[in-house]
Amino acid sequence: MAGDARRFQKGTGVYTCAACGKSTRSTGRCDNENVGLCAKCYDEGGLENEHSDSGGNHELDLEGKRGPHPDCPTCKEEVKV
Repeated sequence: MAGDARRFQKGTGVYTCAACGKSTRSTGRCDNENVGLCAKCYDEGGLENEHSDSGGNHELDLEGKRGPHPDCPTCKEEVKV
């Protein structure tokens, strides 16, 4: 399968996510790879930080609507309790 575009290729910036342990690659966003996280873990970390800063009252749209964010891991965990 040499040259198969669906596989990780040597020299393409593949690394292991420090949070989930999955193999991932540089996204080109120049943010998550700097801290060693996959894009999903980086984005979830941002939502957890926003949750902490806002007390779970996330800004949900540009019109000022606020509340629990459907993708925030902390909001999801609070719903289970």
